[in-house]
Amino acid sequence: MDRRPAVETEIEMPAPPSPPSRSRRRFLRTAAATVGTGLTTAVAGCSTRNLFSEVDVHFRTLAVESPPVGLTTAGVWLVAAGRDGQVVGMDRGDGEAQWETDAVDELQVPPVGHDGELYVAGEDVVSVDGAIERWRTPLSGVASALAVVPENNVVVAGTEDGHVTGVNGDDSGLVDADDGDRLWETRLTESGAARVDALAAGDGVVYAGSRDGVVVAFDARTGEERWRTDHVASALSSTGSSVLLGRRRVHSVRDGDGGVEVEWHHDTGNNWTTGIASTAAGPSTSKRAESPTPTASARWFLAGTRTGEGGYVLALTSDGERLWRHQLTGDAVALTPVRNDRFAVGIEGERPGVQQFTTDGESAWLFETETSVVDVVFGGDWVWAVTGSGRVVGLSE
Repeated sequence: MDRRPAVETEIEMPAPPSPPSRSRRRFLRTAAATVGTGLTTAVAGCSTRNLFSEVDVHFRTLAVESPPVGLTTAGVWLVAAGRDGQVVGMDRGDGEAQWETDAVDELQVPPVGHDGELYVAGEDVVSVDGAIERWRTPLSGVASALAVVPENNVVVAGTEDGHVTGVNGDDSGLVDADDGDRLWETRLTESGAARVDALAAGDGVVYAGSRDGVVVAFDARTGEERWRTDHVASALSSTGSSVLLGRRRVHSVRDGDGGVEVEWHHDTGNNWTTGIASTAAGPSTSKRAESPTPTASARWFLAGTRTGEGGYVLALTSDGERLWRHQLTGDAVALTPVRNDRFAVGIEGERPGVQQFTTDGESAWLFETETSVVDVVFGGDWVWAVTGSGRVVGLSE
């Protein structure tokens, strides 16, 4: 299999075609459709040569009617969600819709799957089991970020009006609270004006950040504030011992005696950090956080965009030293967790697509899509992506 090492130069490719017109549909159409550009042609279920290595396109499905907000996996399901609240559960292997529900009226954040459970957040946090609603808990406003604390299944939602709410999740084991009970609610700032833009969770702690310049750590069960620091964060990620705060500069902080201590910082030179992942943590984007997976040593991986130069992926050591940097074909919009020493990035722009990297900096493959990618999820040997047209594609090498 042909693979080439990561480089920072771009490869000239023809522009992708305009997306095909489509009529309104209730569920989906699975199409044996031609995908890609003049250099990349794929038929669903077949293999295509795509720049660096062979990529199997298992399915390509029209999933949601409204503009998509994201994807997740929950148990056996691949779940896509649209801005109008439409949530569709699909078979992971062939993209066939198995159930659908309109859980909330408006969605700004992707759903979150954790330990087989599925949570959706709009003006309420809702636990969904297939098309069945298990419980719902009202929020102070529309959710702008969502996370699950893996140690105790506390579901945490941040809102546009600056509130952070902890809700007892499914099968949490808390004897003094029922599933869906509100455990606590607080404001990110005293004025309440700071929108919650990013969440991360780990080791029983919730980290909430705002573009307005504050990051606060809360106890996940009680909502008690542990510390706060004046940093701008468009993305957060936690390894349990350290928290990475990202935007123009990346800061690594940890709990110290009497407050927070800054371990190191790295100037990325970018204008926006889209997501942060680690070999010791799940990723956190500007809207969603996934559960940590501890390992012996951590390496950090950042996806971001710099005005006039496009997107990039950057790898740092646990001490903040740069390992490698790879230029993308467009702006970075989504980042997956690290699985089996690999992760994937979603790309928007004139040459949109999904690119998979190894943790050593090798570009494994690049798959170009017909429209910009909105979200990417990674499970085992598979990568799933949803584009702005509402299409979901299932890929593997």
